[in-house]
Formats: sequence, structure tokens, C-alpha cells
Amino acid sequence: MTIRRAFMGRDAFLVYEILIFVFILFSAFFSGAETAIISSRRIAIETSAKKGKKSARRALYILDNMEDAIGMILIGNNIANVTATAFITYIATASYMLNDRGIFAVTAVQTLFFLLCCEIFPKIIARARAESFLNLFSLPIKGLTVVFRPVNRVSLAFTSVLKKILGIRRTGNSLVRSREELNILFKIGEKEGVIDGEHLMYVSEILSFKEMTAHEIMTPTIDIVSIELQSSVRQLVGLIESTRFSRIPVFDKRVDNIVGYIFFRDIFKREKVNNIAEIMIPASYVPSTKNIFELYIEMQDRKIPLVFVVNEYGAVIGMVSHEDIAEEVVGEIQSMDHTDEDLIVQVSEREFLISGDLDIEHFQKLFSLELEKRGFETIAGFVMSRMGKIPVKGEKFVYNKFTFIVEEATDRSVEKIILRSSGKIKLK
Repeated sequence: MTIRRAFMGRDAFLVYEILIFVFILFSAFFSGAETAIISSRRIAIETSAKKGKKSARRALYILDNMEDAIGMILIGNNIANVTATAFITYIATASYMLNDRGIFAVTAVQTLFFLLCCEIFPKIIARARAESFLNLFSLPIKGLTVVFRPVNRVSLAFTSVLKKILGIRRTGNSLVRSREELNILFKIGEKEGVIDGEHLMYVSEILSFKEMTAHEIMTPTIDIVSIELQSSVRQLVGLIESTRFSRIPVFDKRVDNIVGYIFFRDIFKREKVNNIAEIMIPASYVPSTKNIFELYIEMQDRKIPLVFVVNEYGAVIGMVSHEDIAEEVVGEIQSMDHTDEDLIVQVSEREFLISGDLDIEHFQKLFSLELEKRGFETIAGFVMSRMGKIPVKGEKFVYNKFTFIVEEATDRSVEKIILRSSGKIKLK
């Protein structure tokens, strides 16, 4: 016959039951608090705090002292779990005189109970209502964080010593340490419906920023407005007034031998300027393969507004400014939003008027046409490469069921072409 409450009074039994219930609540509270702190959106908390909400201000304090708060939660959760488990085991063994199998059964049941009621359910609720949970319980969380801070600091000091002994080095607080990891996170966000496909495409373009080179974004030498070193100051002023450019590159004898540039304000800083060389700023050169992210950092550090891109033979082939690098990201996003009417004009269902400056990759995406790329970046470059010369108006060729007709050209480049097809053209 099982003897219940054999070794304890009824009052003591009731006290133990109440304590078990209290510590179970504490355990559930600490588990939910941990998830709420980690899952809360800081910007939402800050917005509420700016509106004068006291609970949001306390929540913001908790986020600012997250290490102390998490440390307090871990300590409190362990105390609650161990104490509740000890009381349950004591009551079970004292009340029912359990054998080894009985103790094992009690342990299994209480483990499952703690897992569901003190871990899984509180975390699910806290994650679904992270900011609300944190605001609601901000007062006890903040208070316990302050109370447990000395204990937590001792624990952190001990952990730090242990890390040194084991040779574990801190790698920083960043949750994401590479562009690939960030891409994966955004793709997961798209699958879960947090980020739509359009915004994911924008992010991918921005992340590809580090992979681009100076050659890809430079202004080619042919498009650079420059002045010869031996030109007069009057000619320089006239060029600045006509172009409205603030910086004018200076070349010596050949346009691919740029030796510096003029900043228009330097002309007016002096009472008299005898020649261009007096106010010319020496040029800075970079190879065409230079990564633009690294280039941007170097230009900021050295306070250089523009650099000149050189090929393997030392000839200047282009120019890159701070603005070029910054606009690259914005330009990529804008090009995905709409087709530039200045670059592509639909004449009919089977015919388009296209600017020679249209990027070759953008062209391929729009018309679903794969082109042989051989050292050119624009559709004008493709036409000249295909024809083996600088064509004149009216010249044409057929490529993959498309007819390319030169509509406008100069003695140096193709300005506009007509793209014609035997069937209806559908843009992507």
C-alpha cells in the first residue's frame, strides 16, 4: 500500500507545492525574457521611448545592457530550474517512497514538463510578441539585471580567464561575418515573407559592390573633358564656363597622358595665375583591376576627389570620382526599377531605337539575347566589335535573328542604333 505524506505534514506539503509553482513561473519568465530581448526590434523600442513611454525606456536600458541582462537571466533560470526540480524530487520520494524506477519516471515526466512549459511555450509567446513582452516585464527585468550585476561580472571575469587558458579569442560581436552569410539571411527572409523579391534584388546589387573594379565604372578617356597642359589660363576659364565642370583633367601632349587636374576654385584663390601648371593638382593613378570598395576607402583616407585609371602599359583609359562610386549603387537600383526612356525607345512591336551608351548586360537582360562580349561595356562597343570598324549611318548586320542598324554615328563612336526583329519583341 502506498503511503502518501508519510514523512511530512500537510502544511509543509502545501508550502512545497506553492514553491514549486512559483519557481516554475520564474523559469518560464526567464526563458521568455531571454527570447524577447534577443528578438525585439530596437527601432520599435526607440520609437516608443521617444514618445515618452516609461516601459520602453526601461526596455531600451535592457537592450543597452544586454550582456548583463542575459547573464542575469541565465543565472536566474538555473536557480529556478534546479530549485523546482529539487522540490519535486523530494516530494515524490518522501510522499510515495519511490524505488529507482519510480524516480526515473518522475525525472522523465518533469523533464518533459519543464521543456514544454518552461522553455518552448514561453519562447514561442515571447518571440511572437517580443516588444510587448519586453515592455510589459521591463521593470522586473531591469531590477534583476541591476541586482545580479555584481554576480554576473564575477562570472564574466571567470569566463574570460578560462578563455585565455583555453586559447579562445574573441572574434567580435558581429552576427554576420561575410557577404555570403548576409545573402543567405536575406534569402531566408524572402522565403519567410519578411523581404519581398524586389528588395532582395536591390540588396544583392548593393552586396555586389565589393566585386566591381575601377574599369567597370570609370568614365572612358573618350568622354573626359580635358585641357592640354600648354593651354592658356583664358582657355581654361572658357572651358570651365562652357562645361560647368568643377574639375578639369590636364593632359600633356596626348589625351591618354593625363598628368593632373584643375579645381576651378583654385583659379580664383590667387590674384594672378600665369599658367595651368601653377594650380594643377598632380594626378593619382590606379590599375583598371582595382576593387572599387578598396578604392573608395583609399580616396577617403587620402582626401582625393578623383583618380585616373591606367592599363597595363601605363596609358590613362578612364577616370573615377567619388560620385561615380556612390552613384554606382544608386544607378543599379534605378536601372532595375524602370527602363531609361533616354536609352531605349520603342518604335513598334518589332523595333526599338537604342542609345549606344546602353550597358551591354542590361541590354542582354531586357532582350533575352546573349552577345559575344569581347572587351566592350556598351551596345555601341558590340556593334563596332561586330563590324570591325566605326560604322556610318545606315550600315547594318544580322545577329541571332535580330537586325542591328546604325541610326546615328560620329567619326569616333556609334550614338544610336535600331534593333529590328521579324517577330514581336517582348522586354523582360
